[in-house]
Amino acid sequence: MSNLVDEYDKESALRLRTEIRELKNFSKEVEEDFKEMFRAYELVLNSQELKREIVNHYYHTYKKTWLFGKRTTYRNYGFHMSRHSGAEVYDRLMSGADYKGVSDGDLDFTLELYYKNNGTIAYTYPSVSKVWLNKKFFLYRLKSREGRAKILNTLTHESMHNLGYKHERKRTKLRIHSVPYAVGRLVEKVALRSTVTVGGKQEVLYY
Repeated sequence: MSNLVDEYDKESALRLRTEIRELKNFSKEVEEDFKEMFRAYELVLNSQELKREIVNHYYHTYKKTWLFGKRTTYRNYGFHMSRHSGAEVYDRLMSGADYKGVSDGDLDFTLELYYKNNGTIAYTYPSVSKVWLNKKFFLYRLKSREGRAKILNTLTHESMHNLGYKHERKRTKLRIHSVPYAVGRLVEKVALRSTVTVGGKQEVLYY
């Protein structure tokens, strides 16, 4: 009986769920690997560790006074190219809102594998929930824990685009501090932990 109660408590603690709507061009083996990875993904998304990282996020900018040759450092709370605070970004992520603005408490994923011999890892469009993943990067990343954490980084990055967040097209110094890049990186950081705290309990990340 206690096991059933524990499972119920764990389910109720998952504020945000993930739903795989379609996997296109996935082999059966790769499909199973992705589903296993998504079980860990839900724990990461709902963890206290990720909440703390996003809410408290800040980045530095620098301004140099040429007259005196000094450089002043500024600490900026929040994210580049967003007026939302860390808490607002976190709440928007946890709402599960899609590109139409509908909040249903889950992140929907339609994923398609393709191959192209270039530097594009993945892409999506603001008006769709579909994400295209380049086999050149994803198939070998599935083979290690570090690689899977990078996949979760990429999926989160694309999800933040669907939530309306942007970054510069050019590789500027501040681009990595935009919501898609920064939140994706924080998910990767938490996904590399051995355990996370969900609903007040320690959960082991098996994936």
